Amino acid sequence: MLTTTPAAHVAHAIIRIEKIKTRQGIGQRQAHNDRSKYTPNADESRSHLNQEYLNTENQAIVKLVDKRMEAAGLGKPKEGAVLCVEVLITAGPKAEIWQRDKQTGEAADMRGSEWEKETLAWAKREWGDNLVAMKLHQDEKTPHFQCFVVPILGKGGGLAGEVNLENSKGARLSARDMFSPQTLSQLQTDFAEAMQPFGLERGIKGSRAEHKTMRQMYALGGEKAAEIAPLVEPIEPQPFVLATPPRSLFGKGLEEWRAKQQEEINAEIARQVEAANKRLGTVGAVAVAASGAAEESERSRTWAGDSLQKADAARNEAKNAQDEVKKEASQAQAERERHAAELDKVLLQVAQGALPADLLQRGQDLVAQQMDDLRQAWPVPAALRVQAEQAEKAGDYGLVAELRYGKVLEAEQQVALCREQVQVTPAGRALIAELEEADRKALAEAQKQVEAQQAAETREKERVAEQERLAREQAAEQARAQRAAQEQAVQEEEARKTQQAATDAAAAKNETAERPQDAGSWEQNPQAGAFPTQIIDQPSQDKDEEIDWY
Repeated sequence: MLTTTPAAHVAHAIIRIEKIKTRQGIGQRQAHNDRSKYTPNADESRSHLNQEYLNTENQAIVKLVDKRMEAAGLGKPKEGAVLCVEVLITAGPKAEIWQRDKQTGEAADMRGSEWEKETLAWAKREWGDNLVAMKLHQDEKTPHFQCFVVPILGKGGGLAGEVNLENSKGARLSARDMFSPQTLSQLQTDFAEAMQPFGLERGIKGSRAEHKTMRQMYALGGEKAAEIAPLVEPIEPQPFVLATPPRSLFGKGLEEWRAKQQEEINAEIARQVEAANKRLGTVGAVAVAASGAAEESERSRTWAGDSLQKADAARNEAKNAQDEVKKEASQAQAERERHAAELDKVLLQVAQGALPADLLQRGQDLVAQQMDDLRQAWPVPAALRVQAEQAEKAGDYGLVAELRYGKVLEAEQQVALCREQVQVTPAGRALIAELEEADRKALAEAQKQVEAQQAAETREKERVAEQERLAREQAAEQARAQRAAQEQAVQEEEARKTQQAATDAAAAKNETAERPQDAGSWEQNPQAGAFPTQIIDQPSQDKDEEIDWY
């Protein structure tokens, strides 16, 4: 009897792609992505758990694709080219990272989780600027990311776009190369390695398993019971008859025969297990489809019920609005008929030459009110223009724009409306002429004031210029006087020096003339060998006073 041990469940890292060739297709995928159209397998009560990470302003993804191509220097893509690739990133529904509620089976909120952060970082590393939108969906059974990638390769093509493209001369759009079988296999491997910390593994490399779409899974639910029933019947084990070994075998020959028989036994066991697994896989898929179909049916019924209630409410609201419109139309028609009757009565009285006094007074009051309105509105535009000029001089350009392109235009429109109302009467036309004449006089007076101010400014400029000229002349005269004084001082100093020199020369001459003759003789013959003496004939004040010798 053969016994097997159930293998532990292995959660796989899952990444799938879908190529989109048309702009309409991109729009449809975005409508599904942001839930702007009905999504059968989405739970509206969990839609608040969805989150966008890149296209946070919810721009049209078509425009984001166009911007990415323009940034890469690409022109209009060829007809039939893949414009964008939608990438699904998730894990198996039984993965432990979902931390499902034991009662409801709902996955935990993955926002802020390490799985969310690592997946987002991995996608940015892998596709760089080619990744234009990435959203986490948590309103379906299993949380997953949906990414939109522009398949640009070569120079400017992002991180993934540079792999194995040494001969590339520039950026180009090619989903065939970016998501080829080889690059897809490597993509699966790289993503699985990034997901290993979360207990996720790569699927079987080189597996030929075909992934069924949701539509195909739902189609399985339509199988007839008669076709499914044989698949769930118990499998009768098929006995394997072991051949009798020939008596001539012994030693090494017997071992070889035994190994061959064992290989045949294992092959038979594998065949039966594969057949059982195939039947169980089909039944499981049908069960999943049936469960999904039932859940979808319930959601559809709920959605249909809500839609019917909304439709009934809309019909009631429309009926009420229609009744209200009919009522208002009826009241308006009655009011028009009443005014028409009153007008006929007035016209009849006018034709008879008898205008009602109350009507006449009402008309006069109306004309007077319209004329007052015109008087009040007439000066407003000019006043606002003056304020705008003052604001412009003060540098308040925001106020300038508000006045000139807002309030001034509104004031002019108000004046035009009032003017149109009053000009139908002689008094109104006279008022308009009076206001226009006042404007002309005010303009002429303003022009005179401007001219007078300009003349005053001119005179002031001339006065200032004359003062400056006189100041310059006075400064020049002072400079000349100062220079003359300096020159005179120099001359006086030279004269003083000359006079002093003459005085010194005369004094020296006098001193020479007053010296004794002997001294002069000695000076003439200094070699005589005797010193001349001079006896001073002067009474001595002291008998013992010595006589000075010279």
